[in-house]
Amino acid sequence: MQNSSMSKQNLWSQAAASLEKACEDEQLAAKWKESFANLSKNQQNESRIERLPARDAARLILHSLGRGHGLIKQAEEWKEPNIGSMKRSSQLNQTRGVMWRYVMAYCGWEQCTKSLGLTQNTQNIILTADQKLSPPILSQSQIKQIQKWLPEFNEVEDQPSDANETRVTLDSFLDLRNQYKMFPYWLLGSKEQVNLTDAAVLAILRNICVHGSLSPTKANDWGLTCLYRDGTTYILEGFIRLLSMVYPTN
Repeated sequence: MQNSSMSKQNLWSQAAASLEKACEDEQLAAKWKESFANLSKNQQNESRIERLPARDAARLILHSLGRGHGLIKQAEEWKEPNIGSMKRSSQLNQTRGVMWRYVMAYCGWEQCTKSLGLTQNTQNIILTADQKLSPPILSQSQIKQIQKWLPEFNEVEDQPSDANETRVTLDSFLDLRNQYKMFPYWLLGSKEQVNLTDAAVLAILRNICVHGSLSPTKANDWGLTCLYRDGTTYILEGFIRLLSMVYPTN
């Protein structure tokens, strides 16, 4: 099935109907299993789906895609995210809503891809097939706000008092570990960004919101609000692309 023959609106319903039929149709199930194997062929280890009989594989694919679809659909339908007082919507309430709308979409994506057994590398192939996640366009004020929290700028006199007193850097403040420590440099558009895939950036955005110390105020100060908004759209498009790539072509 070619992508042009189905719209975003009916792609999921057609895929789900085909998979439900495949659960009882050995030949159709084998096509779904083969299509999935082509998607995951670059992974180092064979996925669980590839080891299953065809109809069991179809059931697992249906279950995995369905787990993620519910949350992703809810995120897509939340057109004006706002968390806080409904009587008076403030910028912070809107930013908070944008951040948690993103978390909802990402959790749907994560549930789907983990259940399918897709590695971060395979996820990145799907995500970047015809789009690329770019750092936000930052104002000079926002650039300075981020730089003040970087190790090489840690001694400047006008550093915020909370960071100056504890000598906290941005990676520790946001609980960024290993290669994720490069995220502040990715934001600034420096050459270190090549060390982070789009899939890694999406994971970071989720982690710093759920587990880190990123508040709506800091998200605005550092120019992250638009990145959360764009990231949600990026995930929605990625899920559609995943459906298209795993759908049997004949």
